[in-house]
Amino acid sequence: MTGSARDRVGQRRVATAPARIRGVTAAEKGSKAGNPGDAPDARLRAALDRCRAPLRDFAPCPEDQTGFARASRPATRVNVPAERLPVPGSVVLVMRLLLDAHSLGRGEKLTWEFPFTFRGRPCSIASEKFGLRLYLGKDPAGGPDAATDSAAVARTVVSKLSAAVRCLERHVLSVLGSDQVAEGNLTVHNQAGRLRGTYEYFRRLATDAYAGRGILARDHDERSDRTPFLDRFRFVAEQTEGLDAAMAMTVAYFSLLEHLLVLVLPATDFDPAAEPVTAFIVWPGLCRHA
Repeated sequence: MTGSARDRVGQRRVATAPARIRGVTAAEKGSKAGNPGDAPDARLRAALDRCRAPLRDFAPCPEDQTGFARASRPATRVNVPAERLPVPGSVVLVMRLLLDAHSLGRGEKLTWEFPFTFRGRPCSIASEKFGLRLYLGKDPAGGPDAATDSAAVARTVVSKLSAAVRCLERHVLSVLGSDQVAEGNLTVHNQAGRLRGTYEYFRRLATDAYAGRGILARDHDERSDRTPFLDRFRFVAEQTEGLDAAMAMTVAYFSLLEHLLVLVLPATDFDPAAEPVTAFIVWPGLCRHA
């Protein structure tokens, strides 16, 4: 494949086709749609209801409810640890699918904000420049120690949101993702440039190492206890670094080759109706259609 041809290879949309999903084909699933208990929509609703359990103390706000991130309303701001909610997009799905909360839109250094209530207390969660932030409004019930109460409430809110995210990812997103891949509804992102750069980088390291210009060889030359006897073993450093770099170069080369073969899928005789995509994106399938 020429360089210009590789540049024209972009994101490829793989054609959809009937495929086996959990033991039945898409056509068979459609034939059972008359039974609500077997309908995919019914299973999806049941999974969503299951994921709403951690949010029983949450409630959406009216559409005209403003937030806290860019408003002058008094609120306690809490930085959400990235390890508790590492994927902001999953929080958006929780807000939309499980809580039916409305988004307040974008703003300066603000990607999104969703207002809600927690046990009657107005709150919001926002994705800002430096991560997720939780805003806690004034507690209608009040309290003698507002600071301590707000910290405890923030930990509880984040913990329940984290539980809802885990449930959604495990019982909804993973199932939908597997179904989409099995049916061929996937997009392969073109990473040929990055993989080629990785191959060329390790090839350069290997070339320099075997030529005696590697890092380990230079470290050997800079040793304070260097002697003519030790110089006889300089080749060990050269060969060790050269072998390590060559192995990494080889892995990068075959990763690039595999990726290019996947990207040319539309130009092959591959039939998604007769063979699942997951069987193609492995070396036996790639070699068979190359």
